[in-house]
Amino acid sequence: MSNLWSVRNFWDWLAPDIRANKDRALASAAFVSYENLSNYRDFLIQPESREGNSAVGLWAKQFMTDPDYKYMGTLTTKLMFESCVSGVPRPTDLTASEQKSRREANVRKVFVSLQRGQLR
Repeated sequence: MSNLWSVRNFWDWLAPDIRANKDRALASAAFVSYENLSNYRDFLIQPESREGNSAVGLWAKQFMTDPDYKYMGTLTTKLMFESCVSGVPRPTDLTASEQKSRREANVRKVFVSLQRGQLR
């Protein structure tokens, strides 16, 4: 139950200091970002065949009915990942607003009642 409320900051984990300097962080991130992917509707992420450095590639189709995927490039490699990722991602910074706090309290009450109720 507690994991439901603990959201991790994966962007800062995969691209350290992305909030301070976005361009520099993306240039040295554990992944490659691609622009103009909005023209594509169907994506395939799967391992690439490489020796010594396992990699994950990105393929895309413009339309679901297209027969073949187009190779877009490498998303990440083991070396890219190991060069900037260490440990587990930290919890994301909490944002607080009155409405969000009220809603979370109400939802939490419902979950607790479900957890302790007759039909748990």
